[in-house]
Amino acid sequence: MKGRIKIKYILLILLNPLLLFSQNLVSNYSFEQYTVCPDNTEQIKYATPWFQPHPSYGGYGADYFNQCDTDFVSVPYNWFGYQYPRTGFAYTDIAVYSGNYSNYREYLEGVLKDSLIAGQRYCVEFYVSLSDVYPHSIDAIGTYFSKDTVWFYNPNYDKVLPYQPQVENRKGNVITDTANWVLVSGEFIAQGGERFITIGNFQVDSMTTADSPGPGYANYYIDDVSVTLCDSKDSSISTFSLYPSLSNGEITVSSPITEKATLIINNILGQRIATYSLHPGNNSITLPELAAAMYLYQIVVDEVVVKKDKMVVVR
Repeated sequence: MKGRIKIKYILLILLNPLLLFSQNLVSNYSFEQYTVCPDNTEQIKYATPWFQPHPSYGGYGADYFNQCDTDFVSVPYNWFGYQYPRTGFAYTDIAVYSGNYSNYREYLEGVLKDSLIAGQRYCVEFYVSLSDVYPHSIDAIGTYFSKDTVWFYNPNYDKVLPYQPQVENRKGNVITDTANWVLVSGEFIAQGGERFITIGNFQVDSMTTADSPGPGYANYYIDDVSVTLCDSKDSSISTFSLYPSLSNGEITVSSPITEKATLIINNILGQRIATYSLHPGNNSITLPELAAAMYLYQIVVDEVVVKKDKMVVVR
């Protein structure tokens, strides 16, 4: 009996590659989960399992913004400017450059759901948006994967972590957008056993392209961090469809897979308006709560966005 169960399980996996390949390995990838509502800066520890991997100059560190707060670290208004989350109701922020202090850095570190597999190719994505209050923008922001947590302390406040990121924004591509979320992405082959992800600027000032010289920081909001096997770009997920894209509030979403999927509808500012569970086959959905307007939708499977597009409701 046990042998039959094992064979059945293996056949299920072989016939359904999404069980293997579609999972986002980043825990709390959109920073929605928290143990305590933040009420001040430098409280990324509340968005478990994210944390600050090393002490920063003056004690400053990664910040956590959540709409549960109503003051300094709320969204969309907060200490560093104005920005809606790309998805959900939270995001984080780090300083990646400073004209005041040589090589000043802040970093963000998290724990993956599982260790990476040696020789496998992984696709990495995260979104950034330049905060409003500081004058600088840069190119050098990336991710470093390690088997153990990183820790580095230098009493002279040279805070650049001495590691080479596996994925990094393209050299010279200075990210200046304060209105939109900008994708940073790349691929790499795992050495095997990597369990921690660290995000920040791993280049010294002389190797960092900044928009202009002078004092002041470069701070970026960060949201929607994703690490998946690149083979998760399975052709079957591209056959999701939502129609009609111009509707009176009655839509159909066709799901080609056997797993449960989720339809997320946001307004054009990125605020989540509604969420619907999708089942295999055609899903007829009525949207009585949506006013006549344009919306942005996402279809998510195992925390991976497999389709996104626009839809318009007319009344």
